[in-house]
Amino acid sequence: MKNLHIVNSDKFVLPYIKFINKYFDKDEHIFLVVQKNINDEFEVKYSNVNYVLDKTINFKMVRKMYQSKNIYLHGLFNGKIVTMLFLNPILLKKCNWIIWGGDLYRYQSPIRTFKGKVYEFMRKVVIRHMGRVLPLVKGDYELAERWYGIKGKCKVTKYINMERNNYIYSLLQKRQNEHKTINVQIGNSASNRNNHIEVFEILKKFKKENIKIYCPLSYGDKENAEKVKKVGKRIFGDKFVPMESFLEIKEYLDHMYSIDIGIFNNDRQQGFGNVNELLFLKKKVFINNTNTLWDYYKSLGIEINAVKEIKNLSFDKFCEVTKQIREKNHNIIKHRFSNDKTKYIWDEIFKN
Repeated sequence: MKNLHIVNSDKFVLPYIKFINKYFDKDEHIFLVVQKNINDEFEVKYSNVNYVLDKTINFKMVRKMYQSKNIYLHGLFNGKIVTMLFLNPILLKKCNWIIWGGDLYRYQSPIRTFKGKVYEFMRKVVIRHMGRVLPLVKGDYELAERWYGIKGKCKVTKYINMERNNYIYSLLQKRQNEHKTINVQIGNSASNRNNHIEVFEILKKFKKENIKIYCPLSYGDKENAEKVKKVGKRIFGDKFVPMESFLEIKEYLDHMYSIDIGIFNNDRQQGFGNVNELLFLKKKVFINNTNTLWDYYKSLGIEINAVKEIKNLSFDKFCEVTKQIREKNHNIIKHRFSNDKTKYIWDEIFKN
């Protein structure tokens, strides 16, 4: 077995599997999809995809790890897998950790129990000795170095959704939506790391303007979602639109096409796909300048705006973005996130 991919059953996984099976030899790639429930299986069946229930994870998986030449860990969230790797350190040199975000930023979460401290100790050992790290942005690797003393090499990578790419290109052929309001999207999920309420307070000065505030809240922290809805309605009234239903890809991209301004006050790498889509669609984007995405986009030459700047902007300046900037950002994203570019990146990863 050449390449063993260990992944959680997640919305990002099926598009990635489709991408690998289209552009690479699927006989060289085996996927172990860890499920919480037996009903989590993909509707589309693939010969190189196997399903493992989380509660049944055992050392049969370790045997598969030993049999493989390379191991790709898509996120590092599963405690049983971390324990297996801690107890089998020889496997770590052939492990590639694709950082998803929450698996890295767990470092910042308070640990109150002895069990939690033991688990974090094991995580630190596993992460430190990982053979290679594949972050979506270079800044996450630098944080892993600082927090965990990681020794493995770094190769920045990316995920892709070909169906999403094909449809988003077709949207640009449409006539630009003519809506009477300035549509603003805040955040990408119900996670409190979006810092929604801080943005509400900044935008409060615009509440009498002709705006609509959209907040995707269909997944993440349900308790925080309720808090966000309550505060959003109190400040903006009917101008606040909580998005509580999960939308299919095309529906969500149609929504993104209708957005004029995206505000991502996330204090960590999160909402990456949303930001890319808005930039591709030539929209104005504000992000938190402490987020590792800030340096990433700046390094690409993309012109983005810091959330903190909004405090000093008039409504006209808040909305303003030149055609030159829209086109520049679009072209950079178009090149960086094309199918061919993504294939090249993963081809380099699999070869080295």
